[in-house]
Amino acid sequence: MLTHKDSVGVHPAASNAEYDYYAPSECGAFDPRQDEQEVRRKNHFAFCLVSRPRYRFYRYIGRFPVLVGEATFRIMLIGYGERGVRRMRFELDVDDWDGWGFQRDEAPLEIKTTCLNLPQAECDTVGGGRASTIRDWKVRGYDYATFVTARSPGGGDGANYDQDKVNYHQMRLEIVAPTGSGRFDQSFRCDSATYAGGGACIFHEVEAVMQYRLSGDGVDEIAAHIKKAQEDPGSMYPGGAGTAIPGGYTSGRPLTRLYSGMDDESRRYYDANNRIARNTCEKFDPNYGKPGLQCDEYPFRSTWEGAYSTAVDPQSRWKYSARMVDGDQNGKAGSDLGVWYTQDHILAKDAFWVSIR
Repeated sequence: MLTHKDSVGVHPAASNAEYDYYAPSECGAFDPRQDEQEVRRKNHFAFCLVSRPRYRFYRYIGRFPVLVGEATFRIMLIGYGERGVRRMRFELDVDDWDGWGFQRDEAPLEIKTTCLNLPQAECDTVGGGRASTIRDWKVRGYDYATFVTARSPGGGDGANYDQDKVNYHQMRLEIVAPTGSGRFDQSFRCDSATYAGGGACIFHEVEAVMQYRLSGDGVDEIAAHIKKAQEDPGSMYPGGAGTAIPGGYTSGRPLTRLYSGMDDESRRYYDANNRIARNTCEKFDPNYGKPGLQCDEYPFRSTWEGAYSTAVDPQSRWKYSARMVDGDQNGKAGSDLGVWYTQDHILAKDAFWVSIR
């Protein structure tokens, strides 16, 4: 019988740099115990599954099956999200065969990866595994699947803008044998957002995290501002007792991207965020107007949790912070955020966290 027990880890991106996919050696290092599987997603574009199933052989004594042997093996499946195209790729390796007792290499074994469509989704598959024998999988342990979702109409998910043509799929890994079977499903999302690198297919279940460092990246003052705003919101401008500022893990409330080019409402909100933040700097910060300084705002101007949110809901405890900082650093921090939006493929209305280290 093929049995599986999940051990799933969903990890945020390790950095703001271009993504590195899982190398086979890196993925293979997540080696589970027999009958278990390890699943890892280190960013929106990199997926790894390692599973150790078993194939059981029985002989009948009278009417009763008796276990006479087992074949054990390893399955490694690596997933590759892609930018600029609605395509998701998976590579499959089956190896490390072992076991005990009686085994029959001509026994049938099917291992396949298929694309399941959710509403407003279409998926064309190239490859996808095969139905064969144990002997064939021992000799030819490699296979692949490419899922192309270009025919998907997208939209209508209620979470993103319809013009981004977002749709959802599931990759299903199935292992089928006469004495048992197992399967694993992994969701992914595709879109055609022109402002985010021309669309992509990503593992959207991974939490998105924008990271700034307190030193070494040329954004020291902005990182220090965000850190203080997250840790001591009441002491910031405008501050006040009971104030809370979202975006950090401890707040329990992520930020959501505001793309100013989406529509008129987004542009007005984006401009209002900045206007209110600048008014706050002018009113409270004694450094306002000094040469070389700019008014920095957190949550960012490009979020729905920015300064204007306090005008939309004056009674909310969720506020913002604004302070004067070095202008060059402020410009670099804004540029870094814009690059990260594209690299991590953050769409309008997507949630994300901000981490300072």
